[in-house]
Amino acid sequence: MPTISLRSAQGCVHFRHPYGLGGVAFSLSMLWAQIMPFVALGWYEGGGEGGVTVLLLSSFGVWLCLNIVFFLSIERDYVRTFFTTTTGPEYTVQLFREAPSDELRFDAAFTNRRSYINGLEEEVKEWLRENIDRFNLEQPEWWEIDMVLDEFLPAQAIEAEGGVRRRRSSVHSVRELFFVNENE
Repeated sequence: MPTISLRSAQGCVHFRHPYGLGGVAFSLSMLWAQIMPFVALGWYEGGGEGGVTVLLLSSFGVWLCLNIVFFLSIERDYVRTFFTTTTGPEYTVQLFREAPSDELRFDAAFTNRRSYINGLEEEVKEWLRENIDRFNLEQPEWWEIDMVLDEFLPAQAIEAEGGVRRRRSSVHSVRELFFVNENE
Protein backbone atom coordinates (compact mmCIF):
# COMPACT_ATOMS: atom_id res chain seq x y z
CA MET A 1 0.00 0.00 0.00
CA PRO A 2 1.49 3.37 -0.97
CA THR A 3 2.32 5.92 1.68
CA ILE A 4 -0.08 8.84 1.67
CA SER A 5 1.15 12.28 2.60
CA LEU A 6 -1.10 14.72 4.41
CA ARG A 7 -0.81 17.13 1.53
CA SER A 8 -2.18 14.61 -0.99
CA ALA A 9 -5.08 13.67 1.28
CA GLN A 10 -6.48 17.15 1.61
CA GLY A 11 -9.91 17.28 0.06
CA CYS A 12 -10.16 13.63 -0.98
CA VAL A 13 -12.88 12.22 1.28
CA HIS A 14 -11.88 8.64 0.45
CA PHE A 15 -8.71 8.98 2.54
CA ARG A 16 -10.80 9.04 5.74
CA HIS A 17 -10.91 5.23 5.45
CA PRO A 18 -8.69 3.32 7.92
CA TYR A 19 -6.59 2.04 5.01
CA GLY A 20 -5.91 5.67 3.99
CA LEU A 21 -5.24 8.23 6.67
CA GLY A 22 -8.11 7.32 8.96
CA GLY A 23 -10.89 9.56 10.17
CA VAL A 24 -9.14 11.73 12.74
CA ALA A 25 -5.97 12.21 10.68
CA PHE A 26 -8.05 13.10 7.64
CA SER A 27 -10.13 15.65 9.55
CA LEU A 28 -7.03 17.16 11.15
CA SER A 29 -5.38 17.45 7.73
CA MET A 30 -8.43 19.34 6.48
CA LEU A 31 -8.22 21.79 9.39
CA TRP A 32 -4.46 22.10 8.90
CA ALA A 33 -5.05 23.00 5.26
CA GLN A 34 -7.35 25.84 6.32
CA ILE A 35 -5.11 27.21 9.07
CA MET A 36 -1.75 27.19 7.28
CA PRO A 37 -2.56 29.90 4.69
CA PHE A 38 -3.27 32.30 7.56
CA VAL A 39 0.01 31.32 9.23
CA ALA A 40 1.84 31.92 5.96
CA LEU A 41 0.12 35.30 5.62
CA GLY A 42 1.40 36.24 9.08
CA TRP A 43 4.97 35.70 7.84
CA TYR A 44 4.36 37.48 4.54
CA GLU A 45 6.31 40.75 4.27
CA GLY A 46 5.18 41.99 0.87
CA GLY A 47 2.42 44.47 0.08
CA GLY A 48 -1.26 43.80 -0.40
CA GLU A 49 -1.90 41.80 2.76
CA GLY A 50 -5.42 43.25 2.97
CA GLY A 51 -6.45 41.76 -0.38
CA VAL A 52 -4.91 38.39 0.45
CA THR A 53 -6.65 38.41 3.85
CA VAL A 54 -10.01 39.04 2.18
CA LEU A 55 -9.33 36.24 -0.30
CA LEU A 56 -8.35 33.81 2.46
CA LEU A 57 -11.35 34.69 4.62
CA SER A 58 -13.66 34.33 1.61
CA SER A 59 -12.14 30.96 0.72
CA PHE A 60 -12.46 29.81 4.32
CA GLY A 61 -16.11 30.91 4.41
CA VAL A 62 -16.91 29.01 1.21
CA TRP A 63 -15.07 25.94 2.52
CA LEU A 64 -16.99 26.10 5.81
CA CYS A 65 -20.37 26.47 4.06
CA LEU A 66 -19.64 23.61 1.66
CA ASN A 67 -18.61 21.36 4.56
CA ILE A 68 -21.81 22.15 6.43
CA VAL A 69 -23.86 21.35 3.32
CA PHE A 70 -21.84 18.18 2.79
CA PHE A 71 -22.34 16.89 6.34
CA LEU A 72 -26.06 17.72 6.22
CA SER A 73 -26.49 15.88 2.92
CA ILE A 74 -24.66 12.60 3.59
CA GLU A 75 -26.12 9.59 5.37
CA ARG A 76 -25.81 10.03 9.13
CA ASP A 77 -24.02 6.67 9.50
CA TYR A 78 -21.05 8.01 7.54
CA VAL A 79 -20.44 11.09 9.69
CA ARG A 80 -18.57 9.01 12.30
CA THR A 81 -16.07 7.87 9.65
CA PHE A 82 -14.63 11.38 9.61
CA PHE A 83 -13.76 11.25 13.30
CA THR A 84 -12.99 7.60 14.05
CA THR A 85 -9.62 6.51 15.41
CA THR A 86 -9.84 3.01 13.89
CA THR A 87 -6.55 1.99 12.29
CA GLY A 88 -6.07 -0.21 9.23
CA PRO A 89 -5.08 -3.29 11.27
CA GLU A 90 -8.00 -2.82 13.69
CA TYR A 91 -10.36 -2.48 10.74
CA THR A 92 -9.00 -5.64 9.10
CA VAL A 93 -9.47 -7.68 12.29
CA GLN A 94 -13.01 -6.32 12.61
CA LEU A 95 -13.72 -7.23 8.97
CA PHE A 96 -12.51 -10.78 9.48
CA ARG A 97 -14.41 -11.36 12.70
CA GLU A 98 -17.68 -9.81 11.49
CA ALA A 99 -17.62 -11.06 7.89
CA PRO A 100 -20.94 -12.55 6.84
CA SER A 101 -19.31 -14.78 4.21
CA ASP A 102 -16.17 -16.81 3.62
CA GLU A 103 -15.31 -14.62 0.65
CA LEU A 104 -15.15 -11.52 2.82
CA ARG A 105 -13.13 -13.34 5.47
CA PHE A 106 -10.63 -14.49 2.84
CA ASP A 107 -10.45 -10.94 1.49
CA ALA A 108 -9.79 -9.49 4.94
CA ALA A 109 -7.16 -12.07 5.85
CA PHE A 110 -5.21 -12.43 2.60
CA THR A 111 -5.55 -9.32 0.46
CA ASN A 112 -4.15 -6.91 3.04
CA ARG A 113 -0.71 -6.54 4.53
CA ARG A 114 0.35 -9.52 6.59
CA SER A 115 0.95 -7.27 9.60
CA TYR A 116 -2.71 -6.24 9.58
CA ILE A 117 -3.75 -9.62 10.93
CA ASN A 118 -1.20 -9.84 13.75
CA GLY A 119 -2.93 -11.33 16.76
CA LEU A 120 -5.55 -12.95 14.53
CA GLU A 121 -3.37 -15.77 13.24
CA GLU A 122 -4.93 -18.56 15.30
CA GLU A 123 -8.45 -17.55 14.26
CA VAL A 124 -7.43 -17.50 10.60
CA LYS A 125 -5.70 -20.89 10.89
CA GLU A 126 -8.74 -22.39 12.61
CA TRP A 127 -11.09 -20.96 9.97
CA LEU A 128 -8.91 -22.40 7.18
CA ARG A 129 -8.54 -25.75 8.95
CA GLU A 130 -12.34 -26.04 9.18
CA ASN A 131 -13.04 -24.94 5.60
CA ILE A 132 -10.08 -25.69 3.31
CA ASP A 133 -11.40 -29.05 2.15
CA ARG A 134 -14.71 -27.47 1.18
CA PHE A 135 -12.95 -24.57 -0.59
CA ASN A 136 -10.75 -26.96 -2.57
CA LEU A 137 -13.76 -29.11 -3.49
CA GLU A 138 -16.14 -26.29 -4.42
CA GLN A 139 -13.45 -23.99 -5.89
CA PRO A 140 -15.36 -20.74 -5.34
CA GLU A 141 -14.33 -17.89 -7.65
CA TRP A 142 -12.56 -15.99 -4.88
CA TRP A 143 -10.55 -18.97 -3.53
CA GLU A 144 -6.87 -18.63 -4.45
CA ILE A 145 -4.77 -20.91 -2.30
CA ASP A 146 -1.63 -19.29 -3.73
CA MET A 147 -2.47 -16.13 -1.80
CA VAL A 148 -2.41 -18.01 1.52
CA LEU A 149 0.91 -18.03 3.34
CA ASP A 150 2.24 -21.47 4.34
CA GLU A 151 2.03 -20.58 8.03
CA PHE A 152 -1.77 -20.52 7.79
CA LEU A 153 -2.23 -23.75 5.87
CA PRO A 154 -2.55 -27.17 7.46
CA ALA A 155 0.41 -29.47 6.69
CA GLN A 156 -1.64 -31.72 4.38
CA ALA A 157 -2.68 -28.71 2.29
CA ILE A 158 0.94 -27.61 1.88
CA GLU A 159 1.92 -31.11 0.76
CA ALA A 160 -1.02 -31.27 -1.66
CA GLU A 161 0.14 -27.99 -3.20
CA GLY A 162 3.71 -29.14 -3.76
CA GLY A 163 5.29 -29.01 -0.33
CA VAL A 164 7.35 -26.18 1.09
CA ARG A 165 8.51 -25.19 -2.39
CA ARG A 166 4.99 -24.62 -3.66
CA ARG A 167 4.60 -21.72 -5.98
CA ARG A 168 2.74 -18.87 -4.28
CA SER A 169 3.25 -16.12 -6.78
CA SER A 170 2.72 -15.53 -10.45
CA VAL A 171 6.33 -14.31 -10.61
CA HIS A 172 8.68 -17.15 -9.76
CA SER A 173 11.92 -15.22 -10.12
CA VAL A 174 13.39 -11.91 -11.19
CA ARG A 175 14.24 -13.49 -14.54
CA GLU A 176 10.62 -14.44 -15.08
CA LEU A 177 9.59 -10.90 -14.14
CA PHE A 178 11.65 -9.58 -17.05
CA PHE A 179 10.53 -12.36 -19.42
CA VAL A 180 13.93 -14.06 -19.57
CA ASN A 181 13.62 -17.72 -20.47
CA GLU A 182 15.64 -19.69 -17.92
CA ASN A 183 15.99 -22.66 -20.33
CA GLU A 184 18.03 -20.72 -22.88
